Amino acid sequence: MPAAPSGRVLVTGANGYIAVWIVKKLLDAGFAVRGTVRSASKAMHLRNLFKAAGEKFELVIVDDIVEVRVPFTFVHHSESERPCSQPGAFDEYVQDVTAIIHNATPVHLNAAEPDEMIIPALQGTLGILESARAHGTALQRVVVLSSTATVWRSNTDPSKTLDLDETCWNDEEVAQCREKGRAATPLAMYRASKTLAERAAWEFIGKYSGEGGVGWDLVTLSPSFVVGPCLHEVDKPEGLGWTAKEWYETVIKGVVDENALANTG
Repeated sequence: MPAAPSGRVLVTGANGYIAVWIVKKLLDAGFAVRGTVRSASKAMHLRNLFKAAGEKFELVIVDDIVEVRVPFTFVHHSESERPCSQPGAFDEYVQDVTAIIHNATPVHLNAAEPDEMIIPALQGTLGILESARAHGTALQRVVVLSSTATVWRSNTDPSKTLDLDETCWNDEEVAQCREKGRAATPLAMYRASKTLAERAAWEFIGKYSGEGGVGWDLVTLSPSFVVGPCLHEVDKPEGLGWTAKEWYETVIKGVVDENALANTG
């Protein structure tokens, strides 16, 4: 399906580091944008930032996409044990959009256990896809912002080049989270959440392809370490998000986090 040249785009997690730039680029290109945030307090900065867009920019609050917390060990065991998204969380907001760009997901290294990262990432992705299938009558494309974390794996033989492509999945750190739970590294928890969420998205498409398809394209994008100017609300450097803060600490302050380097493999 060709890319949509115009229309309204739903951007989830619109106050995020990358998402705010996506909103700006869409508005600059002439699209109308509907952004989702989790609370009214997160909307004020965006309304001021994009005030000039007028009615072409709107914000809606989707405060909870999690209905039931299912232990991570149950993920992929059976359809009845799958984590469930909050029913209808996005239903109202997908009905008149041409495209969806799904950004909302935890991005940090502060989780105490894998579920804190995996369940919201997985349920958020499945929730937006379920709403799109049921109510996205004008929809042409869904873009899920994934990560190179989904294809990462350790290179056990540094003398050889490790080739990664669309057939590769980061099963190593998914297994680490399953086996070690709270003892898994924070980076493994994040990478596992991204891996499971993207795999679930493609499994979702595969499930419904035999029922006449879903009527729209799924695209996943896999950026790596993202740095650059901030448009989202930040009052001091310490309030920067994970990747921007890592860059600030290393390049501006000259502080190298040896633990972070060890976690990157």
